[in-house]
Amino acid sequence: MQLSGIRPYGWFGAFLVMLYGIPVWAYQAIHCLLQFQRKPAYKTSSLSMRPVGAAVEHPVGTNPDISNWSHETLLISSSQRIHIVSPKRKPTKQLILFVHGFPECWYSWRHQMEEFKDDYDTVAMDMRGYNLSDIPEGVDSYSLDKLISDIPALVRALGHTSCTLVAHDWGGVVAWLVAAGYPEIVERLVVMAAPHLGLSQTNISIAQALKSWYMIFFQMPYLPELVLQRKDCDFLRMSFRDGPMGVVNKHRITDEDIQIFKNSFKRPGAITAAINYYRALLRHMTIRPISSVWSCMRRRIEVPVLLLWGKRDGALGVELIYNIKEVAPKVETEMLDCSHWVQQDEPDEVNSLMRKFLEKQD
Repeated sequence: MQLSGIRPYGWFGAFLVMLYGIPVWAYQAIHCLLQFQRKPAYKTSSLSMRPVGAAVEHPVGTNPDISNWSHETLLISSSQRIHIVSPKRKPTKQLILFVHGFPECWYSWRHQMEEFKDDYDTVAMDMRGYNLSDIPEGVDSYSLDKLISDIPALVRALGHTSCTLVAHDWGGVVAWLVAAGYPEIVERLVVMAAPHLGLSQTNISIAQALKSWYMIFFQMPYLPELVLQRKDCDFLRMSFRDGPMGVVNKHRITDEDIQIFKNSFKRPGAITAAINYYRALLRHMTIRPISSVWSCMRRRIEVPVLLLWGKRDGALGVELIYNIKEVAPKVETEMLDCSHWVQQDEPDEVNSLMRKFLEKQD
């Protein structure tokens, strides 16, 4: 069944983006010019050159031991390799595939993989353009149709025919559409802090538009890359812990955790790739729609869904998921007292909710 009222914004939408963008771009350009004139008051961490994905020691009780987890790169198409991590592959068990968001990598799922490693074939991926996965060039390499097709291709490359798909932020945006377009691949869906694109189109508010200013900023050429790489990618520290969007439970994100995320952006082109997700999205939502993706956005999701949302999410308002049952009739929604970084901010509660959901469906 198709949902009504979901369609591209078209040229009028692009015009509105331009109107919104002019003051955003002007402010950011002036702000950046003033910042770049100042001498950076920071020291590069001694950990900054640690190989991406390498294990680090953590305070007892904070993080699992990832030193023996396996890393592998799989060819999922003629032009794309995806880096995956697993505590220990169990191909005969059901697959749980974890998909991260911006600006993360596989590591954001460390607590969940540790929790479910004995009962499932737990695998976390680096999305295309992130960390150790291939970084294709060009905005079109990050269009939604390509992001969607990566998931079933990876499931098959892992030796499975289906999976429980667990996703956060950008990974969740993609996961909603995968569940709609490939119902034979997704047995169950767990989404954290990620709206369904079609539903969010009808639920968008002025408050949310203001929160999403960074998406407009990312449409600029070059300048967003300069801003994000400034001060050894210090935006990651502000995003994850020390800024207004940071985790509620500050001890959950250590300096070493932040350094691992920084390392994932060290490769040439990595920052541009992450920003290109947003550039491609805006094109798709306005003047260059992809019919197959819009078809997915209009389909109901018939598989069981667990939706987790942070009450203190500084990036996404809860209004984005109003009427979610219209899209996913079998959805269970849980509101957690945490930030946007749900699975890292409240890992124990997330793991408990996930386990109850999975055991109910088994």
